[in-house]
Amino acid sequence: MASSYSDGIAIELIGSGDQAGTWGDTTNENLKRLEQGVAEFATVTLTGTSTSWTLDEDVAAYAAGSQGRAAYVKFTDGGDLGGDATVQIRGDSGSDYPYRVFFTVNSLSASRNLIFQGGSAGSDVTVPNGCTALIYTTGIEASDDAVNGLNNLSLSNIMLGNDGYANFNTTTGASGYGLRDASGIIETKNESGDWLNVITGSRTAAESGEFHIFVFPVLSASTQSATSAHNLVTTPNLVTCSLRCITTDLGYAAGDEVYWSWSGAHTTNDGLSVYANATNVGYVLGSGDSIEIPRLSSTVGSVEAITLGSWSVVIRAWR
Repeated sequence: MASSYSDGIAIELIGSGDQAGTWGDTTNENLKRLEQGVAEFATVTLTGTSTSWTLDEDVAAYAAGSQGRAAYVKFTDGGDLGGDATVQIRGDSGSDYPYRVFFTVNSLSASRNLIFQGGSAGSDVTVPNGCTALIYTTGIEASDDAVNGLNNLSLSNIMLGNDGYANFNTTTGASGYGLRDASGIIETKNESGDWLNVITGSRTAAESGEFHIFVFPVLSASTQSATSAHNLVTTPNLVTCSLRCITTDLGYAAGDEVYWSWSGAHTTNDGLSVYANATNVGYVLGSGDSIEIPRLSSTVGSVEAITLGSWSVVIRAWR
């Protein structure tokens, strides 16, 4: 029985009774090929936008053309290829579809994507520029797929380095969008927006691209004003203010919000003024230290002064 080769990284399978006196050499070569498959870092330089990446059965371990066995493969080029590059994962010929598992990194020029194809009629995998993936093929037929084995990861924890990015879609770094660490400040960005702080200082904030909400500490006669940076880049187009109940007062329960409408029988120096500019939002409490709102219970609708310590100010700003 003649020798044959495996469907993955071309391990020579010695036929029964074959290679008497020489099988040791073949076995040693096979061990090198296995070592290459679990330990080698290789580089492949592409010269065009479509490459049939073959692995000839007769190519020895670590020899030129054997990178198809490597555990980790870096794809580069000698200059911009003029478009995204497609790599067709093949075995001994362009119509041989092997089993393959390997890590890869896209190091192409000009921010080009790297596309892997398993079978000629299967699904492809796109690796964005600068990114790493774990590629595997699902079988040895033309209809089989190339798959990124790092998709849909299940993790208990993930740690990003200082000034790291968590990007969506295919653009990475500051040019992309998602989340990032800006010297210890967490920022978020929509696809067409700007990088904005999620939380600044001691305020509580929630923001989605061009919207911020600011919850200030409880009102107090000793604190006539409060301010917070909004990071909306420009003066907000719309600002609303509400009073949020902290402890029961005037029939309102904790968590209730009364939108400030400037109504009521305000006396001299009473009331609350809300302001915004290109950098901040804030409020100023009148020197009379009194804010009046309609009562919710008992004499419903009667306008009475709130207990300052039972309420906080909530300002919402939109760009």
